[in-house]
Amino acid sequence: MDASEVFFQQIINGVTIGMIYALIALGYTIVYGIAQLINFAHGEVFMVGAYLGLLFFTIFQNVIPGLQGSVYSLPLVIICVMVSTALLGALIERLAYKPLRHAPRLAPLITAIGVSFVLQNAVMLIFGPADKTFPPVLPLKKISMGSVTLTNIQILITLTSVILMAVLHLFITRTRTGKAMRALADDMKAASLMGINVDRTIMTAFIVGAALAGAGGVMFGLYYSTINFHDGYLAGLKAFT
Repeated sequence: MDASEVFFQQIINGVTIGMIYALIALGYTIVYGIAQLINFAHGEVFMVGAYLGLLFFTIFQNVIPGLQGSVYSLPLVIICVMVSTALLGALIERLAYKPLRHAPRLAPLITAIGVSFVLQNAVMLIFGPADKTFPPVLPLKKISMGSVTLTNIQILITLTSVILMAVLHLFITRTRTGKAMRALADDMKAASLMGINVDRTIMTAFIVGAALAGAGGVMFGLYYSTINFHDGYLAGLKAFT
């Protein structure tokens, strides 16, 4: 493999994993843009999404044998994980951040770190500290162009991420809730005076961000095949930077 082939191979690899980090980063951006809060627990929501993906894949493939090795299991699992992590995001916002809405800026930051530790250790206690292996969702196939290879998993991750980003764009630009989120990001006080429910809109931002992180967690597990309860910290840090 010469230098140009190595370059193009790394471009393909980088775009694939970059799609996953982009989904995590969108969650950070949405929450910060509206609530002016850096949710450092967001990486752990991503990690929870990866473990939920493993759980749902295992359940569905055992309950519905026809889903073994079928690409149709992926959208079903992603939807279930996104709903689950969205509920987790709403719970985190309601219990950890809403009571500190008008507290000094350092208080939510400390709370976010605390929530991160809680989620990380909860997953470790439930699933154990060892790496977990994702079940084979579909047979691995490679498309070779000289020494450069592209797998069906990479294509699936890229297409799924693009679809989720397109849906998010439509949600932000076309729906009343999305427009309320944009108004809050521009001027929270003015938006409140115009009748926008600030608390509900902030919670929606957490729900949307957590759902995207959950989907990213599923695709992370598909791409690397193994997951660990420490993965949220590293992935969250990379997406944040």
